[in-house]
Amino acid sequence: MVDEKIEIERLRDLLRWRDAWGEPPTEHGNYLVHRHEFYGDSEITALHWNGSWPLRAISHWRPIGPLPGE
Repeated sequence: MVDEKIEIERLRDLLRWRDAWGEPPTEHGNYLVHRHEFYGDSEITALHWNGSWPLRAISHWRPIGPLPGE
């Protein structure tokens, strides 16, 4: 039962959106990001983090789960 609770918490953390500027990733890689524009549009897309975001309009990010074959 304890292992199940730990796994549930790990999965919840994967789904949690993080503040892009207050809690940036700690590892280089691809992440799902929420991007918003000043004129009201927004989108969710994948971007690469290499120490900074390539776009200033990124508001939140979260890890991408394992892909097929990983």
